[in-house]
Amino acid sequence: MIQDSQFVGLTDWKLLYSQSSFSNGWYYSQNNNSAVRPNGDGSVDMWVKNSQLGKVVIYQRVKTVPGHRYRFTATVTDKGNGLYAVLVNNGTGSLHNESWKSPGNSSFTFTADTQSTSINLNGYSSSGTASGQVRYSNVKLVDLDAVDVTLSELNTKSTVASGVANPNAVVTIQANGTEIGRGTADSDGNYTISIPAQAKGTTVTATDIATGSSASTTVTQGPLQQTTIQEITTTSQTVSGTAEPNANVEVRNGAGTLIATGRANASGAYSFPIPAQRYNDTITATASIDNQTSSASTKVKDVSTPSKPTINPFTDDDTTLSGTGTPGDKIQFIIGDKTYMGTIDAEGHFAIVVPKLPGGTVVNVVEVNPNNGNRSMPTEVTVRDTTLGEPTITPVKAGDTKVIITGEPWATVVLTTPDGDQTSKIADATGKATFNIDPAQAGSSYTATQTGANGKVSPAATVTVTAVVTTGTITTNNFTLGKDKYILGTYTGDVKSF
Repeated sequence: MIQDSQFVGLTDWKLLYSQSSFSNGWYYSQNNNSAVRPNGDGSVDMWVKNSQLGKVVIYQRVKTVPGHRYRFTATVTDKGNGLYAVLVNNGTGSLHNESWKSPGNSSFTFTADTQSTSINLNGYSSSGTASGQVRYSNVKLVDLDAVDVTLSELNTKSTVASGVANPNAVVTIQANGTEIGRGTADSDGNYTISIPAQAKGTTVTATDIATGSSASTTVTQGPLQQTTIQEITTTSQTVSGTAEPNANVEVRNGAGTLIATGRANASGAYSFPIPAQRYNDTITATASIDNQTSSASTKVKDVSTPSKPTINPFTDDDTTLSGTGTPGDKIQFIIGDKTYMGTIDAEGHFAIVVPKLPGGTVVNVVEVNPNNGNRSMPTEVTVRDTTLGEPTITPVKAGDTKVIITGEPWATVVLTTPDGDQTSKIADATGKATFNIDPAQAGSSYTATQTGANGKVSPAATVTVTAVVTTGTITTNNFTLGKDKYILGTYTGDVKSF
């Protein structure tokens, strides 16, 4: 209760008479007729020039509880002609008064009637002509009726310290020696003081300033704050969130496999690298301290938009539209009033059965992410027209009995004769088809077409039979005018054609 009982200086103790000078550790007053020297070792020397020139007094006001009994004790040593007296008053009246005494052990009790009481240490000389000096040491004041201070348990979430002290007592709250709160107990001695939350393991002490009574507790771990986890997508490379500050955090997937671990920082934030996770899997972050846990979960989202699919060449003879894309995605396109859909397999391939389409038809094919419905930009494919071009007919001469037509291998070749008859054949591997005909007549025409896999007839090719120009030598006999009726001779050459 006594402040600065070590007498380090005169900050808490006051001189009754104004100081007039200071020398060699002595505080002089009354025109240097009295002096006080605090020794800093729990003792103070008090000197007066003689009894004719007065006394020397220092005092201190201490906080007291009305109605409580207090015991004052001190050791007083004579340093030469010294006398002493200890007086106690409440500012308006005396609570303890005594005459000058010879040095020795001082001990007495008094009952406080106010919240502030003055303790006065006096020194005097036993001689009217010589100086007197006494030394006070082991100065103590004990509240005999003091209530032992109590302090409720605190955890890391506590922001209020509460307990019991003496009625109307001023209570300080310290954390590891640093004051973090101060308040006053009510008339029943109950106190509630706001404090900042403290870290686990911190020693918090409540002290009744008036009595010096104190109580301490060690901060324990409070309930963990709710763990959070931020959104995770199929392309996420980190998992982040908040947890109890400095808590251990484990992150597991739906199968219970540990995918990340670490510690939240002093603010409770955490962020750890993770591998890519499966769509719709459940990812759980669990924070733990002192066998307490707090968890949060999230479903893996897919926010990706597919790239355009690749479409293989597509002709008017094909009945399957195929290509490549992202495994698991859907393929979608519309032909007429019908929507076609398919799924890309694990190797990234797809093939969808469709009807044959006319050459030149344009089909827009999109890839769809089934997890979120996001659609790619369309890939435009134009149906290639595979209708064959007109075949080639070998020239035909009058009298020929064969027509040779050249086109695409295995195409169906149709020959139309001059009289309109039609004959068809399948071209061989070299694309040739040979037709037998009646001897061709010069000037007549033959027409040929070919049909490929798409069933469309090619443009017609036409050939006109050419006449045969004969060659040979005619040798005539002698002819006598008026005698011979005929010119006779011989012919050598192509007699048959001639």
